Amino acid sequence: MHQFTSSKGASPITNGYSFERTVLLTAMILLGTICVVNLFVLGAYLFHSELPQGLFVFAVIASLALPFLFVSKLGFTTSAITLPVTISVGVLSLSLLASWFYFDLSWDGQWYQQAAVYNLAKGWNPLFNPLVTPDHTDNTSILHFPKSTWYFGAAVLQLFGTVEMGKAYNFILLFAAFGVVYPFCRSLNLSKGRSTIFALLVLFNPVVWSEVTTYLNDGDLYLLLVIYLTAIILWLGEAKPIYLVIAIMAICCLVNTKFTGLVFFLVSALFLFVYVIIRHRQRVKPFLLSHLLAGMLAIGVFGFNPYITNTIQRGHPLYPLMGTQAYPSVFASGKDSNEAYETPHNMQGQSLPVRLFYANFGQPGNAPYNHEKFAILVNPFNTNTAHWTAYHYHETRVSGFGPYFGISLILMLIALPLVLWGEKRFWLPTVFFMAALICCLSFSQHFWWPRFFPMLWLAPLLPLLLKWNREATSQSNPIIRFAFGWLPAALLCLNGLIVATVHMQWETNASISLRRDLQQLQNDNRPIEIRYGSFKRSIEEKLKYWDIRFKPVKLKRKDPTVHKLPSVVEGYPNQVIYRQE
Repeated sequence: MHQFTSSKGASPITNGYSFERTVLLTAMILLGTICVVNLFVLGAYLFHSELPQGLFVFAVIASLALPFLFVSKLGFTTSAITLPVTISVGVLSLSLLASWFYFDLSWDGQWYQQAAVYNLAKGWNPLFNPLVTPDHTDNTSILHFPKSTWYFGAAVLQLFGTVEMGKAYNFILLFAAFGVVYPFCRSLNLSKGRSTIFALLVLFNPVVWSEVTTYLNDGDLYLLLVIYLTAIILWLGEAKPIYLVIAIMAICCLVNTKFTGLVFFLVSALFLFVYVIIRHRQRVKPFLLSHLLAGMLAIGVFGFNPYITNTIQRGHPLYPLMGTQAYPSVFASGKDSNEAYETPHNMQGQSLPVRLFYANFGQPGNAPYNHEKFAILVNPFNTNTAHWTAYHYHETRVSGFGPYFGISLILMLIALPLVLWGEKRFWLPTVFFMAALICCLSFSQHFWWPRFFPMLWLAPLLPLLLKWNREATSQSNPIIRFAFGWLPAALLCLNGLIVATVHMQWETNASISLRRDLQQLQNDNRPIEIRYGSFKRSIEEKLKYWDIRFKPVKLKRKDPTVHKLPSVVEGYPNQVIYRQE
């Protein structure tokens, strides 16, 4: 940590910094709640039990009590824990309420993610019967993908009876991430105002806000990786046990959010380890031991399904992304569904740099959907607001980080060398950070898509962080301060606000419309005929919850008696339609 700070840098949780201490402890409690809920769910499966209705309540109570039991080992007093516990209860309540209001209208969420949550809550034991679900959907993604968010959703579903409230996971992580990033900024000598702004910019990642109301988990992956990295850097500056506790919990969740979470963690941990050897050799042993413990918990306990069950049943822990001769991967046939069905036609077959250029300097769009075929390059200084409707989508493909993100990347390329000039203390951490980012980015040709590589949002934030850290110890020219400080910050804020505002407005209107339609169908008390296509389990459960009688049939959208039930964004296939009998 001393590579960034001056000799006057202060600990974010000592010397009377009560706000930093409070948000950090709150972050620990919120992450602990997620982990304890996962452990309680796994415990129920271990004893061959269906999930008890009150499991979520007991898990939350346990997670709120644990800090009081270990308060002395964490280096705090009981009075210091009380306020964070109270705030955590408020955050959990607000997160559950927000997730209840919004329906998950994402394609993948309605296709298999909600089905996974229903199965886990209603009789499926993924530890002892990993290959057969009660509804016999047996979707490859459900059987073999990481399940941390689904475990949490299943526990919430059992308590409240609605799958939507399980999405509280996303909102909880937003608060947890702020609680770690803010103290991290303060430890780098940023003022309270700049620390708040920087933490909010980290959270403004458009991928997070495009998915926050759904079971899509790319934004969760990003937030967990940010929490892990900042917690470890805080620990390198001050060897407080709370930082390692937060890092270990983040690892357990990160590795079990997506398979790429494991990849990104391993790459990040490797670069951090080399950095520790060079700059903090006295921390090598605790770094290795803590990461060994985290790995064992993440793979052997939290990730027993899929990592252990995949190895036993399919010969490879990362099946179906990787496989064996007996059970080949999904790519062994030579067919790449992401390339064939999710990539703009003029980007197919192109190199990753070409794809990235189109994705970040193109007209906001969602080719090959929404009657679009190609990604279209445009002047990033002259975007058309009419194209911002592309941000209705949960996984915007072209300019997914915002219409002006290309300008942010240009500013980064100019600002980073200038900030590093004459500041040797920045060189090594900057090289390691950028090398790790590029290494992760190069793993897949599909990481041009913001959804699959949300960490690219961090690239233009790096020179801003270094610049503000430098200004904390020395004065700079006002023009330079604006050009490489406030201007990049304002531009990133604008990108995040545009995407969040446009998308959340669509989400709000769509959820209000869907709830109104469901209420009307319930009041009419007449059976409906419905075509839900690939959304069988999610739509059927929704209709049952609203006590609406239905019969699946084949319907045509051109039929004048047919109505649309708000589902996916206009322009995507599988629009749900129905008619009353």
